[in-house]
Amino acid sequence: MGTFSHKALILEDEVFIVMDVEEALAAAGIGIAASFSTNRAAVAWLLVNKPDVAVIDYRLKDGTSEATLAVLTTLGVPTVIYSGNRLDDDDTRFSGATAWVDKPATPDQLTTAILAAIHSQSLSEPKPFSEDR
Repeated sequence: MGTFSHKALILEDEVFIVMDVEEALAAAGIGIAASFSTNRAAVAWLLVNKPDVAVIDYRLKDGTSEATLAVLTTLGVPTVIYSGNRLDDDDTRFSGATAWVDKPATPDQLTTAILAAIHSQSLSEPKPFSEDR
């Protein structure tokens, strides 16, 4: 495996989705810094580590990822929320996210959103991802 210029945190509790995210990251030339299935484990890791980008699910077995996103936002980590839950236009709980990608997405859509997140850092509010932008 080669050297990557960026490393990502994955927060997802479904193994097949993790594999899809890993594929998208590899296609973007991004390595995996860590992968967790619970918010608790991710937050503990973030206390001593900082990834270059994060791809997180909205709803995990141990609750929603709001607390994890708050830590990522504080650290200035661009974050893509990849979720089967729809983002409501008036929902401000995820305003620190760079993008919101609805499941299912193609590998190309996810890769493009991740690369855009790295390049744009953080937007004022999460934007539903569209290749039309």
